[in-house]
Parts: sequence; structure tokens; C-alpha cells
Amino acid sequence: MMLAELNKLYKRLIDAGEPLATKGRSLQKISFCIVINEKGELVGIDSVLQEKLTPKKDKKGVVSYSSTMISGSCMMLGSAKPSGAGINPCFLWDNAAYLLGYVDPTSPEKDKARAKRAFEESRRKHLSVESQVNHPDFSAVCRFLESWSPDEADATLGDKIDLLGSNGVFRIQSSIHDFIHQLPQIQTLWDSTLAESWAGPKKAQAEHGTCLVTGQKGPLAILHDPAIKGVIGAQSSGAKLVSYNCSSFTSYAKEQGTNAPVSEEAAFGYCNVLNYLLNRKLSRQRLGDTTMVFWTDAPQALESSYLSGFAALAIDPEDDGSIQELDAVDENLTRRVKESLEKLASGLPVQSLVSDSETRFFILGLAPNASRLSIRFYEESRLTDFLENVQRHYLDMQLQPRSAKFNDPKMISPFMILRQTVRDVKEMPSMYGSALLRSILLGRPYPDVIAQAIIRRIKTDFNINYKRVAFLKAWLIRRPSGNTNNNTISIMLDKTNTNTGYVLGRLFATLLKTQEDALPNLNRTIRESCFSGASSSPRSVFPRIMKTYAHHLKKIENRGRVITREKLMAEICAMIDNFPPHLNLEQQGMFSIGFYHQMQDFYIPKEDKMEKPQI
Repeated sequence: MMLAELNKLYKRLIDAGEPLATKGRSLQKISFCIVINEKGELVGIDSVLQEKLTPKKDKKGVVSYSSTMISGSCMMLGSAKPSGAGINPCFLWDNAAYLLGYVDPTSPEKDKARAKRAFEESRRKHLSVESQVNHPDFSAVCRFLESWSPDEADATLGDKIDLLGSNGVFRIQSSIHDFIHQLPQIQTLWDSTLAESWAGPKKAQAEHGTCLVTGQKGPLAILHDPAIKGVIGAQSSGAKLVSYNCSSFTSYAKEQGTNAPVSEEAAFGYCNVLNYLLNRKLSRQRLGDTTMVFWTDAPQALESSYLSGFAALAIDPEDDGSIQELDAVDENLTRRVKESLEKLASGLPVQSLVSDSETRFFILGLAPNASRLSIRFYEESRLTDFLENVQRHYLDMQLQPRSAKFNDPKMISPFMILRQTVRDVKEMPSMYGSALLRSILLGRPYPDVIAQAIIRRIKTDFNINYKRVAFLKAWLIRRPSGNTNNNTISIMLDKTNTNTGYVLGRLFATLLKTQEDALPNLNRTIRESCFSGASSSPRSVFPRIMKTYAHHLKKIENRGRVITREKLMAEICAMIDNFPPHLNLEQQGMFSIGFYHQMQDFYIPKEDKMEKPQI
């Protein structure tokens, strides 16, 4: 189903005029252009780099733009260059080694020798098809290749060497707009006969069979090309989603791609559209080591782009709450997406945000795995179903924020949750991200392992913060258990909640606040010395720290505060029959929530605590 949907998307985008490669072509990064005259004499090296503006927000929310020059994308004749150490020249485009015989002067001698062999092979192959092409502009390229000497590159190129980091193309001086490979005559010739003659004789005739993706009969792909690029952690040259390279994979005399028969057309389509999605910032997102791509079946390109971006940001806004690394042209779209997300998180019906409730939404999670890609998850459903689950996630995560100085985010992204499970982001287990996303997108219970990791971090650094408690609240609400109180966990202090862990958390917060009021300059409080034990083994800790309560209460000079604190202690203790010897994981989560709620209540002004009359 996944490959079939990707193949459908490829055909739809091609019909819509999107810049995707068709058979016999590939989208390549181009950084320089070799300009020659009609006689094949070098005129100069021009830059075709493009300026990229990246918006960034500072701590005050002020947006600034940084400018960088990047290689532009151009549709080239021929497939992407195959990986490996072989010499494989491309038609009218290639890197500096093939077009000029140039490599960095500091490179080893073997690299310089290989660059000369690559140039010689490129020259030989272009000259071999000159009579077949029979075009004056192409003949000018042949004359240039004949006369050019790689030994002259350093002296001739001068300050243009910095442009040679990517691929290059050719242009005749008198032609202002078109590169030589873009000329209609050459394009037509390439499609008719030149592509086949340039590739040379095939090693073996492609096996014919029924494609598992389309159900149609045709030549089967031995290798699924082009390689898929853009997955975080995978090989920069690209990796395969489907490949077989060991004899142990041979079954019933089927080798390589024939083990999973996919037609050449379908393989080309799904590989190219995956590269397209991975190259668009609004249709991809990263969570841990998982790279996710999103798409819809919406027929309009604008709507598809909007919904893909909407879903991507709904899943994982930037850690600091701002949207970064987006092109300047996407700024308006980003603003619309953020506004819609805020409406979604506030509880606005999903149907009011989606024009077509039957639009289907797809999400694919990819992770690196040696030379291949690992599929972490693949889900498809109606867009409204996914967004309702995302909305439920944000509603379950709702919690009373701390004071403004803590700058708690309005929406807690999955990455923010995962960041709370480890001391350093490098320590984050790879499977956490995909497990959490499946819970969010499918509306399932959250993984216990993430809650365990957060509780473990709380016991280590004693930081009971907004993000951690918000997730523990959502985790408990969805957790299937016999505790019916879980489904009614309030976003703020609930004095009617009699859950043992919740009440003990409130009690510990009260004891801590009393100690802080009595001894405000302590370097080490019961938070650091007793929280871990109190939240897991109450019977061995609470009797001891309860003895210090009366001592601390006497040191508080504000008598009104003393009376209020004694009333609160009496109220809490009335709900405790005894201190249990141990608290399970669920009760430890409730302990942290009770502690957080009670501590926040201490800092809410009295007038804000008064119940407002209902209108």
C-alpha cells in the first residue's frame, strides 16, 4: 500500500506540473556553468548559485534573515550518477572532475589521477556521439573538451574554484537563457535514441513480470533508482528502501529486485517522489533519528502543500516554539499553519479547519539502517481523523503553566517531551520517537517506557517542570488501568482527588514550601534529599520529614500564613489513612502531578483562586 500510494502521488504531481524527474532525467544540484563560444573556446565560469534567506527568531521574538548561497536544482538528462568507484560520465553535466579534470590541489595523488581519467572518459564519450547529435552547440562542447588540459585548471580557473563544489553545465556565450542540455533539439534526440546509446549495452535483459505495486505486467526493476536522499543519519549519497545484495536473499532463483517484483516505472516513481518530499521543508520533519514525510491525496497542489505543512508542524513545532529553517516565501504559509494549530489546540472543531473532511493523509517514518532505510512506521487515514487525534493529544497535555518567567510553551511538541527523558539529546533511544508518534497519531496510550524515563529523570535532577508533568498527566489519562480517577485529572489543583500518590505529592509539596518559608536560604532542601524516596517508598521517608514540619512552622513569622498552612495540612492528612510501603509507576506519576499542582497553587494570587460565578 505504501509504495502504491507514493506512486499515485508521483503521477499526480507530474500531471500538476511539479518539478519531478521523468524517465531518463534527474534533478541535480548545479553550482557553476562553463561558458564557451561557438568555436569551443573558454569564455569563463559563471556562478549559478542561488540566494537562500532563512528567518530566525531571537529570544524577544524579533525575526531576522540570514543569507546563504546554495546550489540550484536543475532537471538534467540522464539518471543520477550511480554510486561506486567506477568512471561514469554524464551527458552535458557532471562534477568538476569529469568536466575539467579538476580536484582540490591538496587532494592525494590518486584522486588527481582519477580526476584525469574521469575527464578523459567524459571527453571520449561526448566525442563518440558528436555525429549522432549533429548540433553546432554540442560540437562546440566537443571542441572545448578536445582542447582543454586539466593541468591548466589551477591557473585558468583562478578565483572561480570556489564554485566547483557541486555539478556544472555548459552554455554558449551568445545564448543568454538556455543551457546546452535544455535545447529542444537535444532534448528530443535524447528521448528518441541518445539516452539508450549513451547508456551503452545493457548487462542483461530486464525480467518481465507482474508489478506488486501497480498490478500491471512489464520490465521489473533490478535496482530501485534513484537512491533516496535526505534521511537523517543515512548515507549522503543516498540509500535504498528496497534492495537485496546477499545470496541469502535469493529465493526460488529470484535475485536482487525480482525477489519483490516492482516495475521499473513504479520504482522510478516512488523513489523520485520520496526525494521530492524529503527535499521540501513543509513535507518533512525530524524526531530523534526518525525522518518523517507527509502527504495528502488532495488534487490541488496548494492545498496539498498547506495540509502537509499543517500536519508537519502539528506533529513537531521547533523546540523553542518558533518555526525556523523555512524559506522566506513560506513565511505566510507558516503563519497560517501556526494560527490553525493554536485553534486546534484550543479545542476548535477540526472540521472547521479542513475544507474536505474526506481528504486522506499519509505519514511515513524512515530511519537509517546501514546502506538501507528502515521503515519505523507508516500510517494512513482521513486527515480529520489524524488531526482529531493530534487535538486530543494537546488537550490531554493541557496543564496550568508556571509564571511567565519560565516561558512555558503553549503547545508541547513530541521533541520537547522526548528531551525530558534524557540528560543529553545524544542519549535519546532511537525507538522513543516512533513509539510516541504512533500514540499521538492513532490516539493510543502513550508508551510506559517514556513515562518511566521521565520519572527517572525527576528523581535524578529533581526538576518537576511543566513539560514533564504535562506528559505524565496525559500518560495517566490514557493508561488502561483500574484507577478511575485517571480520567478526571485536572489541569490545576484538585482538592477532591483522593488518589494516594496525588495526595502524598501534595503533602510533600506542603512540607517543602513550609521548609522554604522557614529557611529561605537553604542550599539543600527536602526536594533534593527526600523526593526520590518519598515518591517511591513513602513509609520509610514521610514519618521522618513529618517530624521537621512543626519545627519549620515555628520559624515562620507571618501568623496568617501559619494558620493557613495548618488548615491545609489538616485537610491533606485527613485523606491519608497510612503511608504505603511502596508506590507503583502510576502512583509515582500521580505523586509528581500532585506535587506540581500544590506548588503552583502556593503561587497563585488569592483573588485568582476565588471561584468565579458562572454566567
